[in-house]
Amino acid sequence: MPALNDHLLSLIAQAGGVPRWHGLRRVAVDATHLRFGVRASHVPRAATRDALAPGLYLPDAHLMLAAQLHSTCVGERQALFEQLQSLGTGDLVLLDRGYPCRWLVGLLQRQGIDFCMPIDASGDRGFALVQAFGRSDLAEQIVTLPRPDPQDVADFDCPPESATVRLIRHVCADGTRRILIASLMDAERFPVALFADLHHERWPIEDGLQASQTSTQHRARGGPHPPRR
Repeated sequence: MPALNDHLLSLIAQAGGVPRWHGLRRVAVDATHLRFGVRASHVPRAATRDALAPGLYLPDAHLMLAAQLHSTCVGERQALFEQLQSLGTGDLVLLDRGYPCRWLVGLLQRQGIDFCMPIDASGDRGFALVQAFGRSDLAEQIVTLPRPDPQDVADFDCPPESATVRLIRHVCADGTRRILIASLMDAERFPVALFADLHHERWPIEDGLQASQTSTQHRARGGPHPPRR
């Protein structure tokens, strides 16, 4: 019932029930794989038992903004692309390290959707400048990414131009170093120290998606529902 959920969220927003983080509505993004129980039957089935379940979650209000089911042949980036109508100016999407790519960064910026996500400095995704930042001692840096591939521009209707982003170094309590890529350029409004807690705010959606996956697996085995936490 997406329409009913949208109406409920609209009423909650009008009542001031969705807190803002420095003026932005934080939206955590993630996906999980589900396997549904299928009873033995001689009737051909159009549906498959495996599915990808992406979700958009409001961590400050503890509400689900949007959720869908997709075939497992659909990747997490593609699933987010198909949910962009639920996002807009004033939103800050919090993503994990599986999402960074040039076409998605450009598309989010063109639609006025702010973002923050960790990026692997050791991987090869066309972000050599991120690797260089990782080898430096800088706490932050403004960089311009390479242009997206022409095929991605055609497939996702993203801007063909290079995107400018902010790289931020975060050192965890255990000494682990993480590099975040963000659209929040204003260093006075969004100092580096803010980003440590900001990244962790997306974790509740992982707990919720894992609980959904566990519940589905229990039903597939014919077992009872797991207890609610």
